[in-house]
Amino acid sequence: MLPELNFLECEGMKAKQEQPSRSSLSGDEQVLFEIQSFLEALQSYPARATKEPGITFEQHLYGLVAPCPRD
Repeated sequence: MLPELNFLECEGMKAKQEQPSRSSLSGDEQVLFEIQSFLEALQSYPARATKEPGITFEQHLYGLVAPCPRD
């Protein structure tokens, strides 16, 4: 079983600290990753929508799972 996801703040969005490449995950791990990401987005969306009323759930979810740009 995968460890619990840890999220860090990144330019106003959250992103996984060390996001594994999707191709390196088994089918079961990929499904678990997607479920955990969705649940994190579901939990954190109301607070973000309060701060950013125009953001959609889809945009919020993508912000959680997309890697942060590195400077």
